[in-house]
Amino acid sequence: MPRFCWGHLITKNQYLEQKPGGSQAVAQNGGANLAVPTVPAVAGNQAAPTGEQVFPSADNVPKVTAADHLRGKTNASITLVEYSDLECPFCKRFHPTMQKILADYKGQVNWVYRHYPLPFHANGNPAALGAECAADQGGNDLFWEYVDGIFAEASLTADTITAVAQKVGLDKTKFDTCFQSKKYQKVIDEQLAGGQQAGINGTPGTVLINNKTGKTQLIVGALPYEEIKKTIDAALAEK
Repeated sequence: MPRFCWGHLITKNQYLEQKPGGSQAVAQNGGANLAVPTVPAVAGNQAAPTGEQVFPSADNVPKVTAADHLRGKTNASITLVEYSDLECPFCKRFHPTMQKILADYKGQVNWVYRHYPLPFHANGNPAALGAECAADQGGNDLFWEYVDGIFAEASLTADTITAVAQKVGLDKTKFDTCFQSKKYQKVIDEQLAGGQQAGINGTPGTVLINNKTGKTQLIVGALPYEEIKKTIDAALAEK
């Protein structure tokens, strides 16, 4: 079964330019490696192909800064940078997995959320704007509360975006002004570009950063908890 939404095409030239000895890729689907497609993505969900292709390096993932939306301790050994689309059904499925990981690895793992709205999801970018406008009013805490609220909804519509804003207690006038002006569109565009730079071409796409060794791994798709756990445990054991 497919576990992620295909996004932007990674061109053949990017594979040729990849440096040897770069990041490892973690992407399993029933034991078979998920391969990044070498054909243009279509406007819809696709089953992930299998094979032994090498993923684009995740070494180019933009560094985590104070501007990022981070959940967990800042000095954690492992950082999971998730590129996500708030309308992607697989991101919705993956969200509780990430929440469980953060709870089970308290203090050892932190979680950074970055926007990667796909062009065929009409409400993906608007919802990202809504999340940033939540942060505009209430900082990091309200950002995460808004994201949790969006994924908790049965479906994402234009009405959902404003309804969740009200549920988390945002000032409606301020939210509407921020949202309608697209105040944070540049931030979203920059995060999308940064994801492409890191080799993300679908959602959810997660880069594991080992803050002890500096190594990165690309995790493709909404993998089950146990698969993510194995990857984290291996990274924590590295010296």
